[in-house]
Amino acid sequence: VLHHCPRFGLVAVKNNRVEALYKDPAPGRFAFTGIHLLSPEVFDYLPPEGYADIISLCYKPMIESGITLNAHTVTGHYWHDIGTIEDYINANLDFLGFYGKKIVQGEDTSIDPTATVKNWAIIGNNVTIEKGAVIDSSIIWDNAVIKKGSHLKDSIAISEDMIIQTASMPEGPYGSPSDRD
Repeated sequence: VLHHCPRFGLVAVKNNRVEALYKDPAPGRFAFTGIHLLSPEVFDYLPPEGYADIISLCYKPMIESGITLNAHTVTGHYWHDIGTIEDYINANLDFLGFYGKKIVQGEDTSIDPTATVKNWAIIGNNVTIEKGAVIDSSIIWDNAVIKKGSHLKDSIAISEDMIIQTASMPEGPYGSPSDRD
């Protein structure tokens, strides 16, 4: 499955077939989304175990030997690469923008009345935010516990023991997080 994303435009397509795979993006090329529909012959190109780069070990040799690789390009929907922390945060900010919300809270989440959630936040399911905690422009994954008095700003809380803080929040297509006030 291919999508138009200029930053990752590495796949040349003609008549719904992959014509070539390139190292550098260029106008008119598509991004490979990582979604595959594979016929059994593809696995003949891959090693039986261990790491395998499907593009260099499989797709490029197949194209070079004249085997047709069909391309399905998708439009009219949302797709965003989340390969970096900034991309992940921007995708989540887009989610909030699409739904016109600043704060989304999952099910079975407990937020102490003395805790503060401000600017924007995405709070997963079964999250506990304890007394006096401050959540500011952050994402909290399912089952995380934000301890008493914690201050999360520009962060991703994966669990109570692992929090990723960003040096600065990226500016997404809907503006920076501070623009949401």
